[in-house]
Amino acid sequence: MRMNKKTFNISFIFILTMILLACGTTGRMDNSWRRNLNGCKILKDDVLIYPVFVEEKRGAKWLQEEKKAFLDSLKVSTNWILAQSKAYNVNLNFIIEAHPNAIAVGLPGKNIAGAYNLASTNLGVAKINKHYDNAAKKLARAIKRSKKALPPYISRIKTKDQVIAKLRNNFQVESVVLLFIHKPEKNNNVFFSLNTLSNKTIEYGVNSFNKPSLMAFQILELFGATSFNFDVKKKRKEKIMKHIDDNFPNDIMAKPFQTLSKSTTGAVTDYLIGWTPKIDPVHQILMEGGKVKILKK
Repeated sequence: MRMNKKTFNISFIFILTMILLACGTTGRMDNSWRRNLNGCKILKDDVLIYPVFVEEKRGAKWLQEEKKAFLDSLKVSTNWILAQSKAYNVNLNFIIEAHPNAIAVGLPGKNIAGAYNLASTNLGVAKINKHYDNAAKKLARAIKRSKKALPPYISRIKTKDQVIAKLRNNFQVESVVLLFIHKPEKNNNVFFSLNTLSNKTIEYGVNSFNKPSLMAFQILELFGATSFNFDVKKKRKEKIMKHIDDNFPNDIMAKPFQTLSKSTTGAVTDYLIGWTPKIDPVHQILMEGGKVKILKK
């Protein structure tokens, strides 16, 4: 998808806003305390990525060539992550399996602007979660039981959590990345990751960008990486940004729109996704200063 300058600016603001608002209310970046409690655990071994193409009930439908183009970009993003993992001798393998049918449930809030409005409050985020729980119900019939699946087997699906449990059993994997992929609107896209700093409900991604760097960014975020766009006071933010520029100038979590060929994962990102067990104290400014906006009803 080619974006003009206006689209790029609007989308960039939305992405950075949503990264902050959708993460949760915790005051620290380090989420290792809940890493093994949700669908995306440590980024290693076999990882299933399960895109679900979503259509508006009365809007344009996904064409097969559009789906293929998105999946091709997704493959580029996972190949890039694999290349990064080799530096740490991480055993990692991605399985990409798209849901066979597009589902007609539309966006929460009826459109992209409405979805962003909902995501600006705790109550709205709860409505978004409920919306995608309802979407999850439509997936049950098409997810067939595999020969690998072990009892007890989930047949009925009422929530996203049950979708992930069923997929985990079918593919015999620990980690499942559930993505709801929407068609973009004219000059507007949706992009956010939900519940990434919570173990009360499963984390998942919502996206309409066909851009490998953003796909890689979102996968890493769902596994615990954090955007480097911190909501802190101006002076502290200046210190944080200088530290990032000095130490991680091309970290994808700082520059999600940068092409993957120029991007890397830095020491903080590698720690947050579980590739390294410790972090150099010199980067403590990021661990203590990485606060996100606290949502208010």
